[in-house]
Amino acid sequence: LYESVWALPLKQQSKQMDTLEDKVELLLTTWGSLDESMQELKRKVKEEAHLYQYQSKGTILFDQGQFQEACAQLKQEEHVEKDGIRCLYVGYASLYQSDLVESEAQFQYVLFLQTPALITHLAYKGLGLIAIVQHDMEKAIHYLEKAQPLAENHELMYNLGVCYFTLGNYEYATTCFRQYAYPVSYTHLTLPTKRI
Repeated sequence: LYESVWALPLKQQSKQMDTLEDKVELLLTTWGSLDESMQELKRKVKEEAHLYQYQSKGTILFDQGQFQEACAQLKQEEHVEKDGIRCLYVGYASLYQSDLVESEAQFQYVLFLQTPALITHLAYKGLGLIAIVQHDMEKAIHYLEKAQPLAENHELMYNLGVCYFTLGNYEYATTCFRQYAYPVSYTHLTLPTKRI
């Protein structure tokens, strides 16, 4: 548009320049709004970051894949301020060792604590994974669907797709797999209303 203004007669140049000025003003207003939103988001993330930070000997062992040692260490760290996060670590470490009873107990305890949405999401996801391992797909769907609205996690859609596919509900499974494969493109999709 800018370059084409110079090729126009003088009368039309004025009209095009007005259009350019309007677009520049709109762009600057939009940029200002985006910048304000970005600053607000940064402030909010900074304020809430402390809710999810927890590092200890147990979490380091977990990150190194030493799940048995991590469980033992994390259990000794009881009564810490961020007990919900500690219990998530114990729950997932137990799950990775196939100790489903301990894992489920830890995730249920996290739900009992009424933790922030992201932590609750991860507890429901853990319970859903346990149900998948136990081949109880309906129970898995129950927990995974409870987790879904609490936090964005497109991998959850893969797990839901597996559950629906296993139950023979291919329409639901297809929708879930599409949302997993194309998380941005298919965010407008909703699950079909009819289920098995």
